Amino acid sequence: MTKIHQQQNYVLELAGDQAKLVEHSLATSTCKEKLELLLQTHPQTHWELSDMIKALYFKANGTYVGIITPESGITIPSKQIIQETLKISIKKAKRYRLNGTPTGMESGTCTPFPYQHLVGTEISDLIILAHPKPQNLTDISVGGTEPEAHKLSMHIPYELITQILTQKFGSKVHTLEQVIA
Repeated sequence: MTKIHQQQNYVLELAGDQAKLVEHSLATSTCKEKLELLLQTHPQTHWELSDMIKALYFKANGTYVGIITPESGITIPSKQIIQETLKISIKKAKRYRLNGTPTGMESGTCTPFPYQHLVGTEISDLIILAHPKPQNLTDISVGGTEPEAHKLSMHIPYELITQILTQKFGSKVHTLEQVIA
C-alpha cells in the first residue's frame, strides 16, 4: 500500500488508530466519484456526499489559503470566507484564486493535511468549515502527485481533522462553526 509522505506523519501520530489509510481499486479525482466508488465497494457502510471532504487551496501573493469543507454540491463563498476569517478587505480576498496546488498535491489529491514544513510558508492559513455531523467518519485525499495517489484515501472522523490541525499548527488554523449548505 502507498504510504503518506513523511512530512504528514504528524497525522498518524496524533490520530492513532482513529485514522485508517484505504487503498481503492479505482482512481478518483472528485468527491462525487469517490462517493460512487465507496457506495459500490462498501455497501454495508453508510456514506453521504457531505462525508467526502475536499481541500481547496486559493493562491494570492505567492501563498495559499486552504479551505477544508464537506462536499455539498454547491460552490462555497470562498472570497467571503477568506475575507471574514482572515479579517482582510474584500478587495484583498478577491485576489485569492484557485490557481495551482501546494507542493505534494495535484487536482484530485488535495488534502486537509499538507506537508508540515509548508504551513507558515507556502500555506499561510487553513480554514475548516463546520460539518453537519462532526463525529461522522469522512473520506479525505492524502495528497501525492503520482497516479496511485488518486487511489488512496484516509477515513477519519471529521472533528479529528480540526483537532489534529489545531494541535499541529495552532494560530494558522481557523474554524467556522456555521455549516455551509
